Amino acid sequence: MQLVYTQTDYSSGEKQDFDQKDIEILKILSKNARTLLIDIAKSLKMDSMSIYHRIKKLEDKKIIQGYKIDLNFRLLDRTFYSVKINLRDVSKMKEIKEYVLMIPELISTIEAIGSYDVEFDLQVESSEQYFKIIEDLENKFDFIRETIYFRVLENYKWIYMPEI
Repeated sequence: MQLVYTQTDYSSGEKQDFDQKDIEILKILSKNARTLLIDIAKSLKMDSMSIYHRIKKLEDKKIIQGYKIDLNFRLLDRTFYSVKINLRDVSKMKEIKEYVLMIPELISTIEAIGSYDVEFDLQVESSEQYFKIIEDLENKFDFIRETIYFRVLENYKWIYMPEI
């Protein structure tokens, strides 16, 4: 008996079917997206062309939506900061978000419900560069109520594959 799982593609609302072998492939790729097909095949006792076709189907079904690079910023002589901002006037949130997207050192933005008004991550060459960015931001937007930040000393890799 083959177990078949269903996942909803929230962008289209269509349910997508996948089986235990697909889950095993996803687990391997979630740990290292650059794993060779032949290594996945050996691990799952399958041939590499079957693995290739399964991955293509997972991509076509939008279960796999992309592959992400995971950089070690310290080896690039950069420092990672996470910034959280609360505003006095949330009606101006779009204005500050547009500005943040223009910061060259920006590496990600975070959209969360019930959290801070604006959240983003930076990688900078020095703490002086970081403080200059924050100072410019606070001078430009007088409706910032508070800025909370922390320097990230170690950034652990996220495994995006839930246990199914």
